[in-house]
Amino acid sequence: MSEINITKNKLQRYLLKFDGVTCPGCVTAVKKTTSQLDETKFVEISESSGDTIITSSLWANQIKFELNEFEGCCSDCQIAIREVEETDLDTFETLFEKPDDLELVKKQYKIALERALEGIEVACSDNCVCKTTDVDRLSESDGVASFASVYNLNERINSFLEQGMLITDFGCGTGHDAILTAEIVNPGIVTGIDVTPEMVKFATEQAKLQGINNVKFIESFDLSPLEKESQDVIYVNNVLNLLNDKSVFLLGAYEKLKLHGLLIIADEFALEEFPTELRDDESFQCGGISGAEFVENVETMAIEHGFKISHWESIKEYDIEFNNEKYKLKTGILILQKSIGRSGIYQMN
Repeated sequence: MSEINITKNKLQRYLLKFDGVTCPGCVTAVKKTTSQLDETKFVEISESSGDTIITSSLWANQIKFELNEFEGCCSDCQIAIREVEETDLDTFETLFEKPDDLELVKKQYKIALERALEGIEVACSDNCVCKTTDVDRLSESDGVASFASVYNLNERINSFLEQGMLITDFGCGTGHDAILTAEIVNPGIVTGIDVTPEMVKFATEQAKLQGINNVKFIESFDLSPLEKESQDVIYVNNVLNLLNDKSVFLLGAYEKLKLHGLLIIADEFALEEFPTELRDDESFQCGGISGAEFVENVETMAIEHGFKISHWESIKEYDIEFNNEKYKLKTGILILQKSIGRSGIYQMN
């Protein structure tokens, strides 16, 4: 690092923002470099942007001077400090932008489970993806309702699953998909993760009732319960669109997957831009619709984070109505493979 005359300052907490952070390797470079600052303690880093929280007795302009420019993931990648500002932050929200989003999802899915168990309907809101399918989910549920975008996802991804695999169903809900997956990969282990405690309790009870012993359910809002590089497959079904920071999830999945492991995303994808009012509508948010991205945008993010595109399947296209206007979406399955490189196309089907 460049030499600079250091003048003592009282201990401050700073939020550092950087330009040029494009991959997990760059995030690692940011963490390493900021940790080497004199009179500084590293606190936390955002795995998506590289934004970093530190405590330091250096002045803000001294930090900016020290971190003016440094090497990222390789010699061709240069990272530069953009902003240094005092902050009261202790941690970054991992997947949900603010606590209200998390509480909204938990509340709505608790109500949805209660309504399903009472035989009313299988839907988490008035504008839920469950209402866009042709399946009568209530009569087909056999006691374990599915709130997923792709009903019986296992039938569509069966060729990617093998006995003995370690699988994670993130956003597992009632355990509908996870229990079916456990039967396919036995003696492999399936871990279901969900943010709603009532869903986790219900799924655990259903697995016990059905005598499925190779599946477990955990309450969490992210993938932190998993060991690094431990999973063969991670899949989400009507979950990605509930997450405000999809990039953080992709980075987390990359970290938890084994090399060449698969991330399977079954969800709704936008075919046109949505107005801000639709994006902010709570009914469409909980319904897994307002957060829909163009599939090309998700692919681009995934490639930047070290995945290759293994498979894409478009299932159907349909319209939703909002404020007397119609907007087009499609349901699809995007399968990504963890690779060493940061770019490239693996296989398109």
